[in-house]
Amino acid sequence: MSTEIGVHLPCGQCQKQVRGRVAVLINFEKSPEWEARLLADDLNRLTCGCGFRMTYMRTVGTVDFARKTCAYGYPSSLEVYWQDLGLAVEAAFRRNWVVGAPPVVRATASEWRVRAVMGYEGLREQRVISLAGLDDVQVETTKLHLLAGRPEWAGARVWLRAVSADRLLFRVDTLDVSQRAAADVPREWLSLPAPDHVLPGALDADPFVSFRKLWIRPKPVPPDLVRLDGRWEVYTTQVDQREPVIRF
Repeated sequence: MSTEIGVHLPCGQCQKQVRGRVAVLINFEKSPEWEARLLADDLNRLTCGCGFRMTYMRTVGTVDFARKTCAYGYPSSLEVYWQDLGLAVEAAFRRNWVVGAPPVVRATASEWRVRAVMGYEGLREQRVISLAGLDDVQVETTKLHLLAGRPEWAGARVWLRAVSADRLLFRVDTLDVSQRAAADVPREWLSLPAPDHVLPGALDADPFVSFRKLWIRPKPVPPDLVRLDGRWEVYTTQVDQREPVIRF
């Protein structure tokens, strides 16, 4: 089963109370409607009667028992705590799938891919990777090659958006909105080796499998953020961006 909760918050435009239900844990096999909303960039979006749209951003977990994948998505503002978040995800998985699970579940625990990601984009990307049968370490390595030699994309977040038989489509979210773009690259890039400055095992040494860990020195989670599952933020989602596509 999936888990959802009711929320209410003031509209960012008219200040009226907006009520709705948001996902906390998504079981993809049991809740195809939540999977569809995730893939459509509509996860936990609330719309006021005045037409104003908001995204209720909180910690959300996803699980797929058939593909043996589990991911926790945290608000992107917590990325600097990526190391502790990865440890928290590992501990939660061990608690639920090893220590407190029946023998038949424990027997498969080592086969699961367990990830800590940032934001709903991270959850969506993990689902795209899983459905396409890709290795997320190879995807992160491909992102490094994509960013190489492009200083205008320094500090960017890069998300895999779509996969076809011979192409990969990424979205590059730069700090400078004017430089944001979509990148269409050959699928063969997945076979490229990691750049020389990336040590073997560096990308997947913990559940936060992201090239951005090479840039961000982790900080410990402060005491007031220990209850990570209860933290939430609201973002305005009035306009859907359309970035220029750069084909490689």
